[in-house]
Amino acid sequence: MPRITGITMLKQCITISLMLGASTLIWAEHSAAETQPASDVKILKDGQLSWMRAPKVKILPGDLEGRPRKANVLIQADRSGKITSVKIKKSSGLPDLDEIVIQAVMRARFKPYIESGLSYPIQVTQPFEFDADDYTSTPKSVKSKPIKRCSYSFETEGWQRQQSGQHSAFQYIETPVMKLTMTDLEAKEFNIHFKFSLDRKNRISDIQLKQSTGSEYLALLLLNQFSAAKIEAPRKFYQIFKYQFEEKIQLKNIQCN
Repeated sequence: MPRITGITMLKQCITISLMLGASTLIWAEHSAAETQPASDVKILKDGQLSWMRAPKVKILPGDLEGRPRKANVLIQADRSGKITSVKIKKSSGLPDLDEIVIQAVMRARFKPYIESGLSYPIQVTQPFEFDADDYTSTPKSVKSKPIKRCSYSFETEGWQRQQSGQHSAFQYIETPVMKLTMTDLEAKEFNIHFKFSLDRKNRISDIQLKQSTGSEYLALLLLNQFSAAKIEAPRKFYQIFKYQFEEKIQLKNIQCN
């Protein structure tokens, strides 16, 4: 089974082995996770699925309570690779250690799995192995706070100009629906500045991030959703090349619960 990544530990005397589980299911886009037909399930090899942000499990030797530990978790992620559910499949025998693993995995992200232009939800089994050089140490990690899910609102600079009757190089026919689930660790207001192209049929392409005052990963997810917007721009009949525009998006009014 190939090793996917190593984990940076709080104490170097602790070793954690993290390898992607052998039983990886990719759900078809239209199927329910609980009831999907066998024909809609794709069985992948480990090499076809990888972490965008691997779990960072930080523990002290005392968390193992005197001996090596193993745990196995069942992870579900949506089509963007965001972790939506983590359940203990095989316990380490220590509830507090299990909870540390769950919290670490919930903050991780997979790279989206895309096949033939379609992205798929993910279900994967992930084993963890914990070892320490010294099992006589008794101090334990401080329990972390539960992860919160956050909501927010978006405003685009171009849409604001359009709504106020100001001149704009392009017009929104339909604004994009942007949805993004963040943890409380990621939740902060930020702006993104990007450019995009519009062809003769008003199709958006060539989206490029120019600047982000927050998480670049979250910014790229937003730009992927922006590509679904419907936009038009005035064009002369002899102009055959793509037009290039710039836009800014502000993420604000974040509330976590």
